[in-house]
Amino acid sequence: AARLCRAADERVTGLVEEIDQSMQARGNQSAAGSAFGLGVIASNCLAAGDLNGSDPSDQWRHRVARSTVSALLRAFGGCLQNEDVRSYLVASVQSDTKQDFADVCSNQDLGAKKGYDQMMKATAVGLSIAMPTITSISSSAVTCLYTVSEQLPWGGGKGLLISSCVKQLNEELKPSGFLDTLSAARDGAVGGSGDALFCVASLAGSSSSKELDFVVKTANGFMAGRASGSGEDKFASLVAMCVTIGDIPGLGTCRPSINKSIKKTHVAKVAAAIKKVA
Repeated sequence: AARLCRAADERVTGLVEEIDQSMQARGNQSAAGSAFGLGVIASNCLAAGDLNGSDPSDQWRHRVARSTVSALLRAFGGCLQNEDVRSYLVASVQSDTKQDFADVCSNQDLGAKKGYDQMMKATAVGLSIAMPTITSISSSAVTCLYTVSEQLPWGGGKGLLISSCVKQLNEELKPSGFLDTLSAARDGAVGGSGDALFCVASLAGSSSSKELDFVVKTANGFMAGRASGSGEDKFASLVAMCVTIGDIPGLGTCRPSINKSIKKTHVAKVAAAIKKVA
């Protein structure tokens, strides 16, 4: 289905609908494979050309992209406490709403349902891969996703969602709270440290060597057990170090890339840190 040809119209549409129904029925059960597959399909829709073109192929890819993104947003929305936000997200990519996202999100409880962390993490992966496609369809949906993500607890894919949204919004946005989270984690007061550090690393990009060194030093501390958090936090910290070098396929992109401004000395530091836990 990810190859996306119009001759496979019914098969692709049927597959997306089947995955959509399956994810809605899973509740908080892991659906990482389904969410990843939807993200890849949505990404390939955009990679093949303009989704807003007049050519029949463009129109077909737009329909597929819209239905695929809608499925991801429905699954993500099912993890949220607020039904209005869930409805807005889906409607925004289906061109069924004229509401402003601020009206929907303001003065609302935007938190996640208790016990839905597995589905939240899965949809975060799929949405991060599909984020450029979502932006092409509805920038309002991306802005709303960012606003909602800010209210979520660290440790549930928040870092991946926030960094993916910020990269698409092209604004000087500085997510709140992650530095406090890292400081608290070092003091043994909170988990979610790996997720927070991933956000820092992903947004550092071509930042100064001081910021990149901060990521490596902090991740080393987490993995050495000098902070609170689970084994998952420590694994996420390891991934965060790698993200300072370049994008990792499956985490916000389908294609690997290396940050051209990264110095060899930084790569050596990351490699040395990985060897310690290998």
